[in-house]
Amino acid sequence: MAFPLNPVSIAEHAARAGFRKQDLVIAVAVALAESQGYADRAGGLWNLPGEAGGDPAGNAVKAYARFQTGGWGQWSSYRGNRYLLWMPAAGGAVAAEGVKNIVTNPVGVGQAVGQDVKSTAQNLPLVDSLDAAKDALTLAYKAGAWVANPQNWIRVSQVITGGALIVVAAVMIIRPERVLTGVESVLARGGASLNYRRRR
Repeated sequence: MAFPLNPVSIAEHAARAGFRKQDLVIAVAVALAESQGYADRAGGLWNLPGEAGGDPAGNAVKAYARFQTGGWGQWSSYRGNRYLLWMPAAGGAVAAEGVKNIVTNPVGVGQAVGQDVKSTAQNLPLVDSLDAAKDALTLAYKAGAWVANPQNWIRVSQVITGGALIVVAAVMIIRPERVLTGVESVLARGGASLNYRRRR
């Protein structure tokens, strides 16, 4: 498998295809969430049904056409919010000089649109705060995955049971007379009930 495309390359393809403003950032984040940047996978960068992959420019054009007909809800990474983990990288990629040039000087698009996109690209949120948000979301996602795994709960119960057995063993070693007194009293009560039953 070939190396993945970096986010700036994906942003350039998305901008040339027609994505603009916040949709350009989302397009890059969705592509990264869907394919991790591997353009040669089936479905291409944007994981389009019936696409063979290997043509990132053509895949971007088809993704833009699909987006125009049905919006972002057609991508599972958008519906499931997985794309949010990639927003910091996407925001940084869209702010790159090469992408800004494509956005501000688009071929076949009016100059007003280019200026509007340029101002949007300059006003993107700070990448540092987005990195912190990405880290927090990644941690929350991993914690949720750990909690949702039943095998982890079995391990937790085994650790708790083992800890309880160690405490009981330590008490038996440290104070055996107290444990034996408790056992004798239980046996004595059990024996008394057995004697009571035999007499009847």
